Amino acid sequence: GKCRQGYGGAWTVGETGAATLCPFLFHAAYPYFVTLLNGGWFPWVPAGGTVIAQCGNPEGAVELEIGREVREDSTVVFARIRKVRGICPQGYESGQAFAFTMDELPCCPKAAGAFIPYLAFVAQGGELPWKDAEGTPVLCCPDVSCDAVFTIGKDWRCG
Repeated sequence: GKCRQGYGGAWTVGETGAATLCPFLFHAAYPYFVTLLNGGWFPWVPAGGTVIAQCGNPEGAVELEIGREVREDSTVVFARIRKVRGICPQGYESGQAFAFTMDELPCCPKAAGAFIPYLAFVAQGGELPWKDAEGTPVLCCPDVSCDAVFTIGKDWRCG
């Protein structure tokens, strides 16, 4: 099927979030990104404030501060690395910043957020039980109103 959000084609894990945002850090920050990009807010955060997320790497945990700037023509989510505890294998350092809008994402953020754990599993040698006719691993879109199927391999394909 087709992605109801209009995404399609192929994209790699490195393209799941802001230009150079590590897919694991993107996965940790994903719920906040989507909420902010869609106009939501968090009751525990003062209006105009920022929320904090952290990647799961215990040897190089990256702490990310996430906020929103509403512009006349779009909403921009910004993220700034507050600190890195240990050594981040991606080389992130305190002070690095990222910003993006929904229009800049090369892939559906719902799919990217949902599939990263599966991709990490496959990258470590695991095999998904769901395959297409050619034997290529596949995952369906996590959006229940969408019938897109993604093939999982060198890159992900939607459509």
